[in-house]
Amino acid sequence: MLLYFGRIHVIVFSTTDAGRDVVKMHDRELASHLRSKIYEKLFYNGRNMASASYGEYWRQLKSVSVLHIFFRNKMVRFFGDIREEVM
Repeated sequence: MLLYFGRIHVIVFSTTDAGRDVVKMHDRELASHLRSKIYEKLFYNGRNMASASYGEYWRQLKSVSVLHIFFRNKMVRFFGDIREEVM
């Protein structure tokens, strides 16, 4: 389903498999997005992982987050208890 939010086009998928296929095939297009002045103010001019355009800077941010923040053994153990409680 295609929705329009002003000038922004939003695609809604009915299944996770369809969404996963699109993300795999079009990851660069999804990582690069339009910029505006309000966007730059809110997201520190694209200097964080969520708003950075695909490229060398984004890859460095991803590497730092994966290696040093999200997947440290201490963090994995900490969230492991929470995952067991939820299940």
